[in-house]
Amino acid sequence: MKRAIKSLAAAVLFLIASCIRNEVVDADGNRYHMVKIGKQVWMVENFRSTRFNDGSPIPHVADSVAWHSLSTPGYCYYQNTSNPDTIKMFGALYNWYCVNSEKFAPEGWRVPSNEDWMTLQNYLIKKGYNWDGVKRDNHIAKALAAKKGWKPHGLKGMPGNEMQKNNRSGFSAVGAGFRYDSRDSVGWYPIFGAVGHKAGWWSATEVNESIATVYGMAFCVDYLIEYQQWLKTCGYSVRLIKKKQ
Repeated sequence: MKRAIKSLAAAVLFLIASCIRNEVVDADGNRYHMVKIGKQVWMVENFRSTRFNDGSPIPHVADSVAWHSLSTPGYCYYQNTSNPDTIKMFGALYNWYCVNSEKFAPEGWRVPSNEDWMTLQNYLIKKGYNWDGVKRDNHIAKALAAKKGWKPHGLKGMPGNEMQKNNRSGFSAVGAGFRYDSRDSVGWYPIFGAVGHKAGWWSATEVNESIATVYGMAFCVDYLIEYQQWLKTCGYSVRLIKKKQ
């Protein structure tokens, strides 16, 4: 009996240790799960730390004019919410100057490059994660999308259609929206938009001095989208990838 109890206790401790090893902790103490996809290991949730990995604060910029004027790191939450459940679900929105900082990610992690995103895409296509099962072209959005957090859509194969069939990869993408710059006759206005409709994550790869690459998804599009036109001053989500050992 005692031996059985000891064995059970050892098994419980092993499970607890495994759970701890399968979590990542940021400078705020937020915990994130991870998923292995091919040879890559990704965080399952969008990043939401308000501090760099050395403990120094990332500037929180809610004001629209101040946000557009940034050429240094800044973060915000969608529609400047303070709801902890919303923040946990969607994460924070960061400008590119944040993700370009060497202090941004927890130790052992980094912001993915274009090459990382393409490796993810090509692996999923090759392994049959396209919603239609065809091992060519890019129809992997449904396999990346979470089972909730998307606007419903009637067309088969879209993240917003039959959401219970989403997320075969375990990536758990949600439609967190973004903060982008929109010009009218008066000036620039950073606007929040597309929550539930779209997701966008910064790449570490820049296009030029003003623009960096963003990878994204939409409730009505069946493929992983590559954008190469968004200003570094925009606010997008971040998914981190584990550094190779």
